[in-house]
Amino acid sequence: MRIDVNHYPNLSPLAKRLYAVKSRFALTPEQMAEVYAWLALSPECLGQSGGYFDEKRRRVSSSRYSRDPANIRRVIELTERYVPGLLAGSA
Repeated sequence: MRIDVNHYPNLSPLAKRLYAVKSRFALTPEQMAEVYAWLALSPECLGQSGGYFDEKRRRVSSSRYSRDPANIRRVIELTERYVPGLLAGSA
C-alpha cells in the first residue's frame, strides 16, 4: 500500500527513493479499503477463514515460512509470553 513518506522523517534518502518507486505500483489506501470491505462483506467470502487474498481478490497461499510447523510453534510461544492466557482454550 502507498504510504506518505513525509510521516516518516527519519527514513534515509535511499529508503525514500525506494518507497517512491514502490508507490508507483502500490495500492492507494482507498483501494486497499475496498479489498478489505469485499473480504468482510462479500457473499463470495462467507464460510472462508484463514485464507489469504491478493489485491485483485484472488485467493493466494501464504509463504512457505509461514507454514513451517517450527515457525508456527515459535509464534504461539511468543504470543503466550507477551499476551498470557490469550490462546488458552482456543485449540
